[in-house]
Amino acid sequence: MSRFLRKKIMTLLLLFNCSIGYLLAQSISGKITDSKKETLVGVAITIEGTTKGVASDMDGNYKITELEAKKLVVVFSGLGFAKQKKTVDLSIQKDQIIDVELLDDALQLDQLIVVGYGLEQKRDVTGSISTIKAKEINNTVQPSFEQSMQGRAAG
Repeated sequence: MSRFLRKKIMTLLLLFNCSIGYLLAQSISGKITDSKKETLVGVAITIEGTTKGVASDMDGNYKITELEAKKLVVVFSGLGFAKQKKTVDLSIQKDQIIDVELLDDALQLDQLIVVGYGLEQKRDVTGSISTIKAKEINNTVQPSFEQSMQGRAAG
């Protein structure tokens, strides 16, 4: 192979590597808030049809990097909030900032159950569930909260 041909091939390979790096260098970032403009922690931000995704940090910020330069659908979902989808065209602009305000979804909250050690989804609870209304506890005079619940729920 001639020296001139080798130089041309090396130049083409270098250009190809640079263009691939550019195509995967796009990113999407932003801030997630609720209807009261308070930041939301732990909201899932995913790219539809891929395995790429992140969760919002303590300040509600997120950033997804190394995305292809094409139209993407970004999905925002959080517990107790309605899922939102935003279409982004990264082939037009390299980096995009998408700030999202998630709206409350009371129906999703209906599917949660508070257990003694955290939260469980209604479909995952296999035992019995008892409910004690606040007015039942308020009508008793007991030295502690636990004693006022005694005998009011099975188990």
